[in-house]
Amino acid sequence: MLQQAKQAGLIKFTVVNLEIDRMTFPLSFCPSWLDAQGQLHFTHWAEYQLIRQLAIGLDDVAQAYSINRSEPTPLAKSADLAKSAIALSHSFESFHAHCQIWRTQASSLSLVQARLGLVLATAIVLHILVEAGLGIRLVEEL
Repeated sequence: MLQQAKQAGLIKFTVVNLEIDRMTFPLSFCPSWLDAQGQLHFTHWAEYQLIRQLAIGLDDVAQAYSINRSEPTPLAKSADLAKSAIALSHSFESFHAHCQIWRTQASSLSLVQARLGLVLATAIVLHILVEAGLGIRLVEEL
């Protein structure tokens, strides 16, 4: 989806490597989440649900690796992070079904770019949940 947006000229790629837990993510673009009045661009409940689930997923990773709490068994940690990854993927499916990206571009480029930012954020958080949390190596692209 992000490659399509790049080819359509909706986003420009600037590679900045973000390293998290020995994993490097090339950040392609940094969308503006806010409009001129300082309000979020988002208009649909599925966008807000996805943002909520992104925050929960990151919180779950932080809790699983917190040095201030007793270490859970690897199996318990993996199960919690797997549940979080599944919940995030369900929220993304709902977002993808309800929030048009390509049909919106004529009316609001900033909304399209903000939605593409959610796509990028979801990819990064799912990557963290699956690789760092579950120890499964993911391919970069299919």
